[in-house]
Amino acid sequence: MKKFLLWSLLWLVVCSPSWAQADAETGGGLKVNLGVGASITGGSVSMYSHENKKLMNPWDKEILIGCTNWHFEFISDFLPQSERISFGTGLRITGQTASSRYWEDMYWLVKEGPNLRDYVSIGSMSQRNFYLGVPLYFRVFFSSQENRVRPYVKFDASMDFLLGYRNSIDITDSHMRTLYEDKLEEEMGEPDHFHVSSSAAVGLRINCNHFYVCPEIVLPRIEIGGSPFTFFDKSEYIGSVGVKLSFLFPMGNNAKDDAAEVKTSYSSNIQQENSMPVEDF
Repeated sequence: MKKFLLWSLLWLVVCSPSWAQADAETGGGLKVNLGVGASITGGSVSMYSHENKKLMNPWDKEILIGCTNWHFEFISDFLPQSERISFGTGLRITGQTASSRYWEDMYWLVKEGPNLRDYVSIGSMSQRNFYLGVPLYFRVFFSSQENRVRPYVKFDASMDFLLGYRNSIDITDSHMRTLYEDKLEEEMGEPDHFHVSSSAAVGLRINCNHFYVCPEIVLPRIEIGGSPFTFFDKSEYIGSVGVKLSFLFPMGNNAKDDAAEVKTSYSSNIQQENSMPVEDF
């Protein structure tokens, strides 16, 4: 079922720009933009050792975990004739990292018996996940007019499929590291192969005549089903805040019409400002 869903979405992403471009060229009124985008976000989350049964902290101190995410995506953006709400999709590559550093008194359980528990001291641990996703989004412009700068709000959801992951744990004792490093990294667990997330953003679409630049402030992302990371309680995860920058390039007749419209509106304004009244002498 997951493979069928993935191939269906990929087919939709590849074919939909061609359909929309053909519609725009035949006068259907749908404007098409293709482009690329990249974002980076960062944040943190707190956890306690009792939330992971393998960890032991004598005083159950709060552990701070730093989370970073980056995205790179190819975008197909469609703007209907109303020019107020656009929607789009694409392909997105995502990298996610969660890392923490324990300065003292943090241990990981390596052996457990009826009357015995063995721990090793650890200094830090991290997990890096890589996903291929299909984002679906729509943005609402504050104005329906084609101005040089158009503010908007955007909502998106992404269906991500795991490409790979890397667990890392730092055992402070060199001898114990040789014995248990591989075992502990395996015990950190494997991330879910599929997860869904959603977020919102506030941005500007800047018309540069031949292309658009879209800077955005990305609000905290919501991971549906909990954190994508395995070594802390999923219910405690909160998405991070960051920035995003996209470049959109109009396709077909849209490339000429938008540039001419903005250029003409600015030229008319300049002519009105520079015109002088004619007086009779």
